[in-house]
Amino acid sequence: MSHPGQITLLVQDYDTAIAHFVDALGFTRDEARMKAAGATFCEEPRHENHGSVVVFDDISGNRWDLMQPKS
Repeated sequence: MSHPGQITLLVQDYDTAIAHFVDALGFTRDEARMKAAGATFCEEPRHENHGSVVVFDDISGNRWDLMQPKS
């Protein structure tokens, strides 16, 4: 799973959305581990020009992007 140095939290302003990103070193492995642990995924993984991404909710209902940049 990702370590704390790979987690990004972006806060633009007090009245705007917060974005959470987790960079995965092993996207498929991390996604499978999260599913096995009961993570709630909001969509199927997408494989785009910039890499792979899937959106999930944490136990507090915060939405995160699990991403692996294309190498």
